[in-house]
Amino acid sequence: MNGESKYIVIYTGVLTTLFIWFLSLSGAFNLPSGILYDTFVNHIPEQQNAAKKTLLVEIDYDQQKSGDMVWISFLQNLNAIGASQVIFSFFPPNVSEKFYDKAVSMGNVIFGRQKLGKQDPAGEDLFDPIPARARGKKIITAPYDLPPNNYGVHRFEQAYFTVQNKKTPNFLVLAAQMRNTPELGEDNIFFINFMAATKKLPNIDFKRIVSGNLVPELVQDRSVIIGLKKAANSPGFNTPVHSGDNSISLVEYNGYALDTLIEQNPIKWSAPLTTLCFIITITFLGLTLYPLLSEIMILVYTGAFFMGCVIVTWVLLSHAFFWPPFFEIILTCATVLVFMFARKCSLKSRLAKEMILNRSIQIKKKFSATGFYESKEYWSRIINMVNQTLNLERAIFLDKVENDHRVKEIIALNTSISDIKERRRDYQRTPYSTAIKENKPIEIHSYFKTAKPNDVQYLVPLSFAGRLQGFWAFVISSGQAADISTLLPTINRFAVEIGEILYKRDKWHLEQAGQKSLINKILRFETKEDLSHEINNIINLLGRRVSILDLVFNSIESAVILYDIFGQVTHVNQGMSNFLKTMNIAPFKMTALDLAVKLTNHTAQQMRNLLSQTIISHDILTLPVTIADHDKSFLLSIRPLLIEEENSLIQDEAYPFDLHGMLFEMIDVTDAKNSGTLKAELFERSNIHLKEGVESISNVCMMLEDDKMVAEQKTKLIENLNDKKDNLINFITELNDYMSLDVFSETYQVFPVSTLKIIKNSISQLQEIAGKKRISFEIASGSLSDLVLAGPGDLKKLFISLFSILLHDAYEETAIQIRSESKNGSIFYSIYNAGYGMPDEDFQRYLSSGQLNNSKFFQEIRQLSPKLKQWKCDLTGTSQVGKGIQFNLMLNKF
Repeated sequence: MNGESKYIVIYTGVLTTLFIWFLSLSGAFNLPSGILYDTFVNHIPEQQNAAKKTLLVEIDYDQQKSGDMVWISFLQNLNAIGASQVIFSFFPPNVSEKFYDKAVSMGNVIFGRQKLGKQDPAGEDLFDPIPARARGKKIITAPYDLPPNNYGVHRFEQAYFTVQNKKTPNFLVLAAQMRNTPELGEDNIFFINFMAATKKLPNIDFKRIVSGNLVPELVQDRSVIIGLKKAANSPGFNTPVHSGDNSISLVEYNGYALDTLIEQNPIKWSAPLTTLCFIITITFLGLTLYPLLSEIMILVYTGAFFMGCVIVTWVLLSHAFFWPPFFEIILTCATVLVFMFARKCSLKSRLAKEMILNRSIQIKKKFSATGFYESKEYWSRIINMVNQTLNLERAIFLDKVENDHRVKEIIALNTSISDIKERRRDYQRTPYSTAIKENKPIEIHSYFKTAKPNDVQYLVPLSFAGRLQGFWAFVISSGQAADISTLLPTINRFAVEIGEILYKRDKWHLEQAGQKSLINKILRFETKEDLSHEINNIINLLGRRVSILDLVFNSIESAVILYDIFGQVTHVNQGMSNFLKTMNIAPFKMTALDLAVKLTNHTAQQMRNLLSQTIISHDILTLPVTIADHDKSFLLSIRPLLIEEENSLIQDEAYPFDLHGMLFEMIDVTDAKNSGTLKAELFERSNIHLKEGVESISNVCMMLEDDKMVAEQKTKLIENLNDKKDNLINFITELNDYMSLDVFSETYQVFPVSTLKIIKNSISQLQEIAGKKRISFEIASGSLSDLVLAGPGDLKKLFISLFSILLHDAYEETAIQIRSESKNGSIFYSIYNAGYGMPDEDFQRYLSSGQLNNSKFFQEIRQLSPKLKQWKCDLTGTSQVGKGIQFNLMLNKF
């Protein structure tokens, strides 16, 4: 950019000057300059004391044809009264030699010879011939022509003509010279001063002159011009001050020209070199001063300059009779102004472009990897998704060959195209055509060469919106044969999603190609590099990131609220909003101190001391939350949110103590607390069992001390004592194993848990849904207080899923019954409702076959089936239309 701007001002100045001057020389500005000139002339006050040396005599055609008596009397009377000159624009047709003798004798009579044209293009001009009666006499003659016009307006007169290879003055110029007026110079034309005279020149009637009825003061020392008056059907001559119906005759026009010459005040139009000097001056001043001004001041100074030009031009024209190159000045100034604004706009646009592109690159590098649609390795992403989510022995993706009905390998997992036994690879033939028709995974045979005998091979089309995107062939190993019924619906869902994203990717690329097409850009009047698209991409990228962060913020289980350093809420997630809503707390109406005091029951003074540690020392606080009548336990974590030094946005806001704010997080420790409670309860129950065992052993020992007991009874008591001892040792060993288990580990099998607590916690989570349908839960006393062997978390998920299914199916204002019975070391639970129900065969399929169902709760039950097997438990159920659903759950008793 610096290299480009080094000489740009010089180049612009030179080109502007030469271009405008060339247009001025070529006459391109004649029309606008003439219009401006006429406007100024019309707005100059009319002169009241002008035209003192000129007198017009307008005659008609009949008077022109008068004879000697009239014309000689005309000359004699004018000569007698002291007329300075008598100027004829014609030769009277019906006069004799006497008339011309009289004209010669007077010595001040001039006859104009009107130009007739050229004999040939290369020849001399032709003029009215001198009449035969005047030949040989020394009459004074001079040429003239009809006034030249510029776009219909007559402003100047031709001063000289070439007659017999000699430069001859116009008859009006000759008349002025005869009055001892200085010569005009070498200019071939002169501009008539229509401002120096009134809009109507002095005029005297032809008959008054012939009759001698004249006032001497009106004629003395005047040049009298005789010519034909304007005929009724003649358009006349338009001048800067006469137009339309007010146009003037030829004799009037000549009168203004003669008056201009005699008064020596012709209008001087700017010469080419003078115009060039004006253009150079304006260009230089504009290019040197404009860069120093702001946009507003440029407009102000330009407006003032234009007004100054108008005033100066008016003064020069009205007093100095000089017409500067007004239009060229205005055009030069406007050109420089446009250049400066264009230059400023270009620099700002380029700076904005560089800033946007650089910022875009930084944002993309920092916040976003290459998207799926934009990536060239999109098939690798698809195979990675399949590999990390599906247990397939091998897989291969096939794409269509362009302009053909065959397929080709795109990417493979544990195989390649050479492993495919089917050689035609024509998707218009089987098995491809069958897969397209079925539009789901179909089982195929002998497709892969190296497949194991018991492996199952499948082919599924990848299509969307009726458009085929390719095929997906895969193998399920024999070890997963039992899971095929569950796996195939999942794979089919994957195929649908893959087909959709491939279709949308192709559509996205077509749209991008259309946007980047030069023809489309031209049709949309877009520039070659339209930054609006880049800005839109940045906004969309940041919008997506904000949406994802907002989704993450609201999706985390912890309740979180962010306060700025001034104690005001800036962000609150959905979990915190719901939590505070249950406590009737409005977060946006409380400061950080107020909320901390409310949650922890600390005094305001204590809390201020703690918060000051967070602000000053950046300490992280963890405080217990004390909430009455709440079924969960929490810790309140207060941590400082430190700013990033490389973040450029920190300059746009105040961040005292280098903090964005304070993050309040409610950490749910209910499970940890329940784990401790669970172990404490287990310990308590075990203590009772141990106490009973010790008491039993103690009783046996006391009985053995009885001397009256026979030996056979003592032997049986000793055997009983050993059995009790062994049972007690085994119980302690088993208890020790359970007490050392981590209930949060995924590797654990079972743990003694209280189903009554789990059932009550599950019901409390569903209480809102149950309340809407006015459904209650009725728990019958039985074996619910006994401990069972299961995983606490998974057992709770199981009960929530069972209760949710029953809630959605139940009639309103009914009850869900929960019954339990202990039998043979197991506890049997019956959970049922009164509801709509469904056909039992559909229910059994949803419950046990793994078929996809709209209800996520059936899917969760199916996902928990492996855990039930680990617990050596069983879940069955029945359903009847119109009666409802019943679940039967068997758990092992501790």
